[in-house]
Amino acid sequence: MYKEKKIFLDFDGVILDSEQRIVDLKDKNPTLDWEEFFANIDWKCLYETSSEINESLKVIKELQRQKTQLYILSKVHTLLEGQTKIDFFEKTWN
Repeated sequence: MYKEKKIFLDFDGVILDSEQRIVDLKDKNPTLDWEEFFANIDWKCLYETSSEINESLKVIKELQRQKTQLYILSKVHTLLEGQTKIDFFEKTWN
């Protein structure tokens, strides 16, 4: 019996280099605690200027064509960050 593959990918640091960019931005703002820092990030700018890692979007599209069960996981610190990630994928796939 054919068993379909399940693949789980993390958004930040796997699809885009945004994780390192977040750490670098935080290092530039050491007086802010993490909660305050996350509340003040320009998420849209962060994701628009982040680089794709190893053609990850091309790979994701190919896996979708193969009918692989693909899940993108992401920790979301604010509602705005979550919406920005949704917007990123809607823009990428349309």
